[in-house]
Amino acid sequence: MTNRSQAFIDRLAIWLWPVLRFLFRIDVMGAEHLPKGPALIVANHNSGALIESHSLVFLLNEQRIRAFGLNHQALFKIPFVGSYFRKIGAISATREAAVEALQAGAPVLIFPGGNREAFRSLKEDSCCYGWGQGWSDIAVEQSVPVVVVKFSGTHGINPIYLSSEFLSRALLLPWLLKVRYFPLSLAQMLCATVGVLLSSALGLSPEIVALVGYLGFVMTPLVPVLPRSVKIKIYPPLSPGQDFSHSAELREEVLGRMALRDIPSGPRVPYRLNGIEKFVLYNESAAVSYNSQFVFEFTGRLDREHIYAITRRWVTEIPYLRTAHTRGWWAPKRFSYRDAWFEPSDIVHFEVGLDQKKMDEFCGRRLNLAFEPGVRFLVQSDGERHRLIFSCHHSLFDGAAQAYVFEAWSRLTMAGMFHQLSPF
Repeated sequence: MTNRSQAFIDRLAIWLWPVLRFLFRIDVMGAEHLPKGPALIVANHNSGALIESHSLVFLLNEQRIRAFGLNHQALFKIPFVGSYFRKIGAISATREAAVEALQAGAPVLIFPGGNREAFRSLKEDSCCYGWGQGWSDIAVEQSVPVVVVKFSGTHGINPIYLSSEFLSRALLLPWLLKVRYFPLSLAQMLCATVGVLLSSALGLSPEIVALVGYLGFVMTPLVPVLPRSVKIKIYPPLSPGQDFSHSAELREEVLGRMALRDIPSGPRVPYRLNGIEKFVLYNESAAVSYNSQFVFEFTGRLDREHIYAITRRWVTEIPYLRTAHTRGWWAPKRFSYRDAWFEPSDIVHFEVGLDQKKMDEFCGRRLNLAFEPGVRFLVQSDGERHRLIFSCHHSLFDGAAQAYVFEAWSRLTMAGMFHQLSPF
């Protein structure tokens, strides 16, 4: 723990973090959930592990959070590499090291599953994670919150074609580095090939050429080679005693969040942004949000299931309701996805009571369009008196289009009550 260097991390953050965000168009949601005290930060492990670990180091550093990450002991055996990772907060992946860091008041980052998880092949990308239980036992024993972080897109940064225990043994890695599974990836093939060609061109002996090829293959399984777009979603913390009481319950909660399909993914087509929409996106900030709302009051009996069913059909039939934004290299981009990554309950919310403060908070919350759809509804109810708030981002609808979409949704969902709608 004493090897961590805050000055070194600060220097890296000045140049490396902007480079990573540019090359991999990293979008983040939920950074406010990162813990400032002792907690476990549990993230999924992919072949883009270098991007994942560094992203979290820099996101934590932006909030001046002193954190540590558990790493495979083989990492510390590699000259210079081990020293580098110690400086950015890497510690040995042992129970004793994790407990020591937690008791020192620091969050601990862990990627359960080790190299078996990180080295899974492309066809296993969407599989459920067969993690061990050590991390959950530590969280329960130390009674610390657990923050789940999900990465999307990092497994395509370095495509892995197969992962094998036999390959690891053939390369003597269980004895040299204590690595049980080892992959065959695009980065390894490229690096080994370039190394062999260069050393051969330099006229080195066959033994040296073979060694260069071996090292080029063994040392590069996690090197990023394809600049894929990356999304990071950080969930609210799971609290001991409130959200979980034993390790099995905690694992179920964490794996449930990992299995959620709540990040835009799958087949998509470009949905171009016009000049006004680009202006809106460029000029948004923490203080400026380009949302607008319609607020109406009405009376009658609500049928939630009917409203959810109509909303699901509405989202299915209208492509631009399934749009999400990504960081482009030079400008933001928007795509329409074939399948919705959200449920009707994610965009239609119900509350008991006509609370003005909650309505103001709903209207004022900025939408993260890299993860969330650009439209949402709030229905507040007090008996048979209701208030309907329609909030929409201007990059999705504007002007008359917003009024038309609201009217169409209201007629379908409110049925006979539509004539009772009155402006608030």
